[in-house]
Amino acid sequence: MNHDGLCRLWIYCLLTANWKPKDWTIPGTFTPISIPRGSFICGRKSLHEALYPKTDRREVQTPAESTVWRWLMALKDMGCLKLQNVNNRCTLVSVVKYDTYQPNKKEMRTSNEQPTDNQPTTNEQATRTTKEGKKVIRKEETPAAPVVIPENLNTTVFKETLEEFRQMRKEIRKPMTPTAEKAVLKKLAAWGIDKAVVALEKSTASQWQGVFEPKPEDMPAVAVSRVPTDQDLLDWSPD
Repeated sequence: MNHDGLCRLWIYCLLTANWKPKDWTIPGTFTPISIPRGSFICGRKSLHEALYPKTDRREVQTPAESTVWRWLMALKDMGCLKLQNVNNRCTLVSVVKYDTYQPNKKEMRTSNEQPTDNQPTTNEQATRTTKEGKKVIRKEETPAAPVVIPENLNTTVFKETLEEFRQMRKEIRKPMTPTAEKAVLKKLAAWGIDKAVVALEKSTASQWQGVFEPKPEDMPAVAVSRVPTDQDLLDWSPD
């Protein structure tokens, strides 16, 4: 038996069979018949022409119609096909266990929704991703610890000034991360409360992302106390 021809016929049957039921009217009559899923109608001549079109017969050695029909009977004897005569010219060909070759969309969708043993469920705390062909396990991020204000800066004035600086950073779409804020507070604590407040106010007004140590001229003037002299003591009175 020509195994190449038999394989060609089997592939044709798989590709030609209906993937959903449909009605078909017998030629020359008005009698419709239902062709179930995984089946199709053919005749001896139409099957031969479908497998070996006239345009291909010059390149391929064409077997006779009777030979192709014997291949169809061989597939039936092998349990691959079922044949049912419709009339003296048409035969209903049905692929056995068609769903194993062409599962329907509902079954495919159901199987895809069910997690396999190798896939993590939504309740797992680790998620698996594929990056550059490697599996990476990404754990859930834990919330960052709150930023602690240094003791020498822990005043109401400083907190209000710091909050204004934070709000400015959000408005310019450059919000501070907890790590960045810790670095800023460490720098401000080294300068002291007065310079820290002035540095934050200047950065907020200028919309700077960082803080810079104020220059002496940037600091507010402070009244200097004068040491009393002897004359001051003589002129002093309870009034």
